[in-house]
Amino acid sequence: MSPLQNRLYHFKPGVGLGTAVCLFLLIIFYLLVTLPYLADFPLVESAQMGIAAPAYKLATQGVYGNDLYRGLYGVESRNYEYMPLYPLFVAVAFKLWGLGVWQGRLVSLFCGLLVVVLTFRLGKTAVNTPVGLLAAAVLCLLPLTIIGPANDLYPGAIPLLDFARVLRYDVMTPVWVLAACLAFLWAGRTHRAAGYVATGLFTGLATLSHLYGGFILAVFAILLLWQKGWPGRQPLLLILAGWFICLLPWLVYVGQDLPAYRGQMLRHESRFDLLKPAFYLDNLQREPSRYLNIAGPFQLAAGWPRPGFWLVIAAVLAAYVKLWDRIRQRPSLPDRFLFITLPTLAFLLAALVSFKRYAYVVLLLPFLAIVVALGITVIWQWGQRRGRLWTGLLLLWLLAAAAEGVMSIASYRQMAQATTPYRELTAVLRQNTPAGSRILMIPGFWLGLAENDVYSLDLAYNLSNASFVREAARPLPQVMAQLAPAYIIVPQHLLQSYLTPETLPGDHVAKFWQTLETFIHEKCPETITQIQSQTYGVVSVYRCHWPVNIETEP
Repeated sequence: MSPLQNRLYHFKPGVGLGTAVCLFLLIIFYLLVTLPYLADFPLVESAQMGIAAPAYKLATQGVYGNDLYRGLYGVESRNYEYMPLYPLFVAVAFKLWGLGVWQGRLVSLFCGLLVVVLTFRLGKTAVNTPVGLLAAAVLCLLPLTIIGPANDLYPGAIPLLDFARVLRYDVMTPVWVLAACLAFLWAGRTHRAAGYVATGLFTGLATLSHLYGGFILAVFAILLLWQKGWPGRQPLLLILAGWFICLLPWLVYVGQDLPAYRGQMLRHESRFDLLKPAFYLDNLQREPSRYLNIAGPFQLAAGWPRPGFWLVIAAVLAAYVKLWDRIRQRPSLPDRFLFITLPTLAFLLAALVSFKRYAYVVLLLPFLAIVVALGITVIWQWGQRRGRLWTGLLLLWLLAAAAEGVMSIASYRQMAQATTPYRELTAVLRQNTPAGSRILMIPGFWLGLAENDVYSLDLAYNLSNASFVREAARPLPQVMAQLAPAYIIVPQHLLQSYLTPETLPGDHVAKFWQTLETFIHEKCPETITQIQSQTYGVVSVYRCHWPVNIETEP
């Protein structure tokens, strides 16, 4: 093995001054990009309030419940919809800094920072310090997706910068997955039982952030059996023990009210049809839709001249050729780890997760960044061996990719500056809805109207849908009469979305919006205000009139 290869593939402990300075500058860069306009951009949508509302109730009342859906399987006192770890951290943020968008999003921003630092550490451990630094830079600077419109939830070209600015659990999951991988590699090097138990504990925390965080268990199992054969079962049992210990408090919490848990999970029942082979085949067939933001409009010429995208493709191919050659000649745990982790996680995400949410690719990003960083070093060495011309061309390619990243960040900032300020929008809504009013609304505006008696419009949909409440389902007008809101707040593009049913997930959703619009015309004919917003569209506030003696609450 040449000295250059030895430096490239063997872990060297310690972080020198130059490395520390580079990492510090990268952290400053990350903060300068992610902190500005955090309260407004990307847009605040309804799913984020499913996390914020129970977190705020926990912070202020000590109860982990979601009042936006109260009356639905006891969710107001026990919330099971999301795994609990991320909302617990958001509750701490609300407790420390008060209720607000930026307060909750600081949790995601800090998680994104940890992803950058831990990716550096994992790249350093599995390969070397330069690859670790380059992997961290790839996460922060290399454009991978097509820039979307400003009113998208993930409009940027650099995925991690998007995920780190949204009040969602996605970006917390790879934090614990990376910690588990570092513990696993340490245990493999030192043969310490405590390292395998720590691996399981970190994997448990990843699972408590989101279920797909547990996919890393499959990677550890494959590596142990590949590296050690049947004796690898003993470290695997230690990992599983640590994982179970970490999950045990949540399992006990769920076990205290299983009917409520099953009821709240009915909304997601179709996502986990694990006993049917067709479930997995359908998932695999639909998986490309998850990556449409990355692949981009290849049918258009504008989708092709993307130096960053093609750099990723070339680097991944180069890295895997090199890793396979290394494994054939002299197999090691770090090489095998890098070789199988990314494809294994990508396959499990494809086969087991039917909900093709783009944000779930955050699980893959750190491992993709390390592989890309390794591939770039391989391509660079190849170019150096072929003379100055090739080295110069490769340098231009790298500079073009970096320039593309800087330009995408500049566009990102321009979109943020043009975004409708969330506080301004919700301040107008507050002015038109007296404090304490009962409001039925899109929950995305809840953070600005929390002092009111707010129900989510999704609750009306759920209570009128037999798929969610079975025999207790009632017609929407009856549900609305029982909720008896004084005001209804809804963007017009959602209320009239039934006019374009092809954009909705099903006919039942189109029927709900059409029935709701008819109901509003009949029972809430008074339009208090209509707010024109570039980001959120036209938001309407309707006042409803009900008999004095009407029975309320679902």
